[in-house]
This record gives sequence, structure tokens and C-alpha cells, in this order.
Amino acid sequence: LKTFCCFLCLAMAGRSTQQLPTVDANDESLGSLPGSYVQMITGSLDLPRGVVIRWAQQPDKEGRKALLVFWDENFSGDCHEVTKGMVRFLHDHVIKEDKDFVLIWFQSGNHKIGPKHLAWLFWNLPKQYLQHLQACHVVHPSWTVRLAQFSLFPWNYLSDDFAETRFIGPVVKFANRFRMVNWSLALYNVLYVHERLEFLEPELGGDPVQLLSIPESFVAFDKDLDRQAEIDMQNAQNQMGMPTMGNAGIGGQAGAGGDLRQRSGAQ
Repeated sequence: LKTFCCFLCLAMAGRSTQQLPTVDANDESLGSLPGSYVQMITGSLDLPRGVVIRWAQQPDKEGRKALLVFWDENFSGDCHEVTKGMVRFLHDHVIKEDKDFVLIWFQSGNHKIGPKHLAWLFWNLPKQYLQHLQACHVVHPSWTVRLAQFSLFPWNYLSDDFAETRFIGPVVKFANRFRMVNWSLALYNVLYVHERLEFLEPELGGDPVQLLSIPESFVAFDKDLDRQAEIDMQNAQNQMGMPTMGNAGIGGQAGAGGDLRQRSGAQ
């Protein structure tokens, strides 16, 4: 019995206790949707540890409902399960009510979403999701997200006359067979990255920490990034021989800077 309890505790340690919306497998709204999508949103599902998903209490500046995803450094699990959890929140709003939405994704670590995960999204999500996704904001983006945004940039030119040229035309036709152009253009037009929480303020029309009730751990991580950026700038100025304010204090902050860098790398 003790051994069984130990295994049960270990299994639950990597799961979230958040209750997710459920969708009945016999729901009429599922009739015209792909079977892979139906399997995704029906049945039991536990979010991985370190992830919280919820609707914002207030809409954004344009009056659109916002889904918030908090993804911290304690994340342990599969990216697919996070996506499934998001879809369960969105299904009624997007499929049944046919309404627009905004996605705001908060990170406090370097979480990686690879090509395999993106391809899985392409084939499983109904087209209504991209049609109704008005903005996808990523706060504290990882390098993976930055590179993803950069890689989407060339697709912006495949919708104009340049795509009809002799060499690019066949590439576009081939990509369209897999819906790559439409998906890439849609993501390029809605994806925004924000290095700090304060940069969300123009989108919300107010302080995001108060309007969205952002957890303290993400606010603290935001401040850590500010302090680390200041230390890096001071160190760069010292290396170039530029005068800095408060040189006597820089040496005293060296230890703190090392701690911040170590925490950021670990996340």
C-alpha cells in the first residue's frame, strides 16, 4: 500500500489540479468537425504542472474576450496537453457562438514548441480558430517564439504578385496543398511578442497586472529581467571604457547579476 501511494503521489506531482471545461462527445456542434479534433476535446484531461488557463475578467480594448495562459518555470509535461486545455476553453466561444477572441500567453521560462507541435496544430484545429483569432500576444517570449515570428515573415510576400513568378509560384502551390500559406499568413498577422508586461498596456487600455490579475511570480520574473538588463548594460559600458553612474555599486551587484543569469538559464 505504501508503494502504491508513493507512485500515486509521483504521478500527481506532475499534474495540475485545475478543473477544465468538458465537452460531451454527443454534442451536436461536433458533428461536422474532424474526428481528431473531437478526440482532442472529449474525455478526461489534466493540465501539466506549471500551467494555468483562464478567461480574463475583462475584455481587451476592442471589447474582445481574452484567454490567458500562464506557463511558468515549473512546467512539466507535454505541449499538446496545454493546447488541448486551451481548446476546451475556446470550443463553445469559437465553434458554438462563432465569436472572436484574443490569446495572451505569459511565460517565465524558455519553453520550446517545435515544428512537430506546430504541424500537429495545423492538422487538428478547425479553420474557425484562425478565423476568430484576432491577436496572439506572447509575453516574455522564448527564443523559440522569436525565431518562429521571424520565420513567418517571408510568407507575408507570398500573397502578392511576387508569388506568381516563375520560381516562387510552384513553391506557393505546393505549400497551399498543406494549408501552409493560409496558416502562416494568419499567424504572421496576429502574432505579437512583448518583452515586458507593461507593453501590453496599449492593448488593454490599462495596467495589465491589475486588469488581468497576473500572478505575483510573473510580476517578479518581469522585474528580474529588468534588473538583469540593467546589469548587462553596465557591464557592457565597463568593457568599452564608458563612464557609468554609480561605479561603486556595480561591484556590489555582480553577485546578484550572476544569480539572475543562473535563474534565467535554468528556466
